Amino acid sequence: MKKSKHGNKRCQQRGFTDEVNELLFTRGKEEFRPGGAMRYSIDGRTKNELISEAKKFIHLVERAASKSIIISTDNTLITAYPRTK
Repeated sequence: MKKSKHGNKRCQQRGFTDEVNELLFTRGKEEFRPGGAMRYSIDGRTKNELISEAKKFIHLVERAASKSIIISTDNTLITAYPRTK
């Protein structure tokens, strides 16, 4: 997303990182504003949903960290096994 000079300055002053802006833009609720602009914000419900998704992803990573799979050149899973050091 492009930023105006004003928007860039405000983001710096208020601690808005590109990651925060991207999250607001992609997952925030849209609200029409004057002049055809849009406001994006994350409400309590969306915040809880995002946190729940993140926790599920962390759990998945923890489970996958101790496993390995072998995939053939045609993307067929050949075998799966616990990973050894």
